[in-house]
Amino acid sequence: PESRFWTGVQFPPSPPSHANKARRNAGFFAFHCDTSSVGSHLSRRFRETDKGVIMSFANAIQSFFKNYANFKGRARRSEFWFAFLFVGLVGAVISFVFPGQVMDLGGGVPTVVPSMVSSLWSLAVLIPGLAVVWRRLHDVNLSGGYYFMALIPIVGAILVLIKFCTEGTPGPNRFGDPVK
Repeated sequence: PESRFWTGVQFPPSPPSHANKARRNAGFFAFHCDTSSVGSHLSRRFRETDKGVIMSFANAIQSFFKNYANFKGRARRSEFWFAFLFVGLVGAVISFVFPGQVMDLGGGVPTVVPSMVSSLWSLAVLIPGLAVVWRRLHDVNLSGGYYFMALIPIVGAILVLIKFCTEGTPGPNRFGDPVK
């Protein structure tokens, strides 16, 4: 018999409608809608590819906030880049909805002062942002202090970016086991 699953909740078969079609098509991020038997795979935390295992967007954001101030352990590339994307997109939306003010702080040069909401968002993601950077560098078997290489003009930022893009150590390293 056919049954519908949506994030682990079973819905009985029903005639097609716009609501059912929208529910079936809601498979973005970690929400998977599937029309299959009871034993089917529902939502997976990781997706396997020929290059390794990739964490889903929703699980990466959940891990980002769950490990708010956790500077120990490792973070996969997908977790790091999805968190980076999320923070940037939310920051852009906040800046669009709550624009800052242009002020003259002296010297005749106009300066953009961010809004209070934008400043609060930046403050809220500062610690988890540093934590995910630390854990990402641990995944490539480097100390989190390597991030300070970015302070070296141009060359330092490029070196850190290369390490962010490098695949992590396949097995255990001095910072622990790979993220499962």
